Amino acid sequence: MKIAILVPDITNLGGVEQVSITLAKRLTTEGNIVAVVSLKSLHEQRYFDISVVKIEYLEGDSEEKLSEFFKAQKYDKVIVQLSTAFKNLCPLADWKLLRLIALYSKIELVIHGSPKYFVTRYNTNADGKTRFFLKRLYTKFHYNPQIHSFFRHAKKYVSQFITLSKGCQKELRQYHQLDSVVRYNPYDFLKADIHTGQKKNIVVFAGRLSAEKNLVFLLRSWKKIQRKQDWILQIVGNGSESEKLRSLIQNERIEAVSLVPAVPHDELLERFSESKICVLASFFEAFPTVICEAMNMKNTVVSTRYDGFSDELLENNETGFVVDFSEQRFAEKLQFLIENPSELQKMQEKAYARCKQFYESGNENVRL
Repeated sequence: MKIAILVPDITNLGGVEQVSITLAKRLTTEGNIVAVVSLKSLHEQRYFDISVVKIEYLEGDSEEKLSEFFKAQKYDKVIVQLSTAFKNLCPLADWKLLRLIALYSKIELVIHGSPKYFVTRYNTNADGKTRFFLKRLYTKFHYNPQIHSFFRHAKKYVSQFITLSKGCQKELRQYHQLDSVVRYNPYDFLKADIHTGQKKNIVVFAGRLSAEKNLVFLLRSWKKIQRKQDWILQIVGNGSESEKLRSLIQNERIEAVSLVPAVPHDELLERFSESKICVLASFFEAFPTVICEAMNMKNTVVSTRYDGFSDELLENNETGFVVDFSEQRFAEKLQFLIENPSELQKMQEKAYARCKQFYESGNENVRL
């Protein structure tokens, strides 16, 4: 089978790009002819190796250029990696593009995010009540009609919708009246010879420094923890919230925090192999690869119950903790792990075992 995996920009830093490379490698080993097709290239720095798969860069995104490309290639299937349904954020959120591709190929539309997120406005603590209310109105009467229009048109051209968790599958049906197939993000499990007793007292967040990651919440939760002793919170990544977070740390005197610029993927895994706890405070996710990586490297995970959440991998009170959006509750779970090293070690081992079992038992289905 000849397959294209279509992304906005393969050189961008993010889970969608990493997953696309892994998926391309996996499908190639199964005997398919696979190319990752990048709509454009905006960034020079690369955080993972893209030389291991075939990359097609489209020169120009005019309708004529795109039509010529897909007509010439005649892919049996095009997997469209939709990072968001907002066209101003993701150029693939365009039903006219889907219509063009559908002339020559079948389309799988993979939704990398919470379907509820597309029609929801989240209070990022910076809006204030009045501004947040106005943004909700704007979302309801401006964005939401566009999102519903996109999905209404898309279903005419898409052969199959793919969601990344059962939680997202439920949301797509509830908020957009669309059925989907759950396909978990492909991930190559690593048999790691890591001794939990030799790890350092490090808590790691890794990802974009952007509003949806809710890092103000994370920092204020961290501030509430007492008796941190020699523990440190490392926030690894780049993004629009970087200076805001730096100012918050300084102005509120939040101690034992380190802001680390984004690192290559191999180095990120090394950081997870040294740390004990991974944190995720997002408002919404789909099936975040960072959780898989952290559990694989024997990290306990403390996460918010984000939109799109389901417990296929992360099990509350077993492999980590899942809490509502309460700074106090989030802090309490971190405090418990810090003050109870034997319980922390047990959960670290359970996290690794659960990740291993999940990815070696066939639960992860990426076959087409």
